[in-house]
Amino acid sequence: MGTPLDGPKGPREKTKKGLLYLSMKTQVPLVTLGVAYQNKWVLSKTWDKFEIPKPFSKVNIVIGEKIVIGKENEEDNLEKISKVVEEKVNEANKKADKF
Repeated sequence: MGTPLDGPKGPREKTKKGLLYLSMKTQVPLVTLGVAYQNKWVLSKTWDKFEIPKPFSKVNIVIGEKIVIGKENEEDNLEKISKVVEEKVNEANKKADKF
């Protein structure tokens, strides 16, 4: 199962703490992904600038690192962890953009 890190309402590319909390409590690791499309439509009026690949477009998917958030972490640490997750997602996206 996958879910965007920024949730259904944004802000764009900012990790929601609920996602981190669920990962911590269930001990299910996060796996970062980067995705880029060679030809795409961009929904510029949406908050997240949603992208849709055009038919027959090449898609580049980069699977990043697995991140395990230990149960020993406090909820106070989630802010620091969210920055790390955002950095890892940005790295994966940059790699994916290099077609």
